[in-house]
Amino acid sequence: MPLLCKLSRVSTDDSPSTLPAGVTVEPWIPTAEVETDSLSTGTIYVLPTRTISGGEESVVFDDSVRFLPKYVRAAGYDAQFAPSAHERRFLSEYSHDPGDWQLALTFIGFLNDWVVMAVNTWLSARASMTGMSETEVLEHEMELDVAEWEPKKGKFSGLRIRGKGSDVIAAVRELGKLGD
Repeated sequence: MPLLCKLSRVSTDDSPSTLPAGVTVEPWIPTAEVETDSLSTGTIYVLPTRTISGGEESVVFDDSVRFLPKYVRAAGYDAQFAPSAHERRFLSEYSHDPGDWQLALTFIGFLNDWVVMAVNTWLSARASMTGMSETEVLEHEMELDVAEWEPKKGKFSGLRIRGKGSDVIAAVRELGKLGD
């Protein structure tokens, strides 16, 4: 059974004791439609964090991820926005600042260092965008939604991890070790 599927059944009270103290982990499944037939192994996909209905439905991304696939590819990994039948939009088009730092990713395969690299890249971009130092960014509260696509089952298994940036990264590393 894939790691995220196993862990999605774990309550926050039963989270592995090796996770940083300030981190919460709970089950999560993407709500936006993703064209799963287009997903391929070895690619990290950035998921929308919102959908907007009214007229034509759109998937909405936080502006902080606008260039994330480009930055991840520059680091030598494959990344792109998750394929969707809906138009891709960004929050700034709606004059909305989410306030919360939220990143949603999906992939085929197991939780691994690619996810850590993508989160680090995103946090570095946030530092550049906000004028914060790398240290300040790592101390900022964030939410990471990560889902594994299971083609044989035709479903996603996922987790929502909340905490300080540095603790979220440490939690992803620890959860990755559990799958080894």
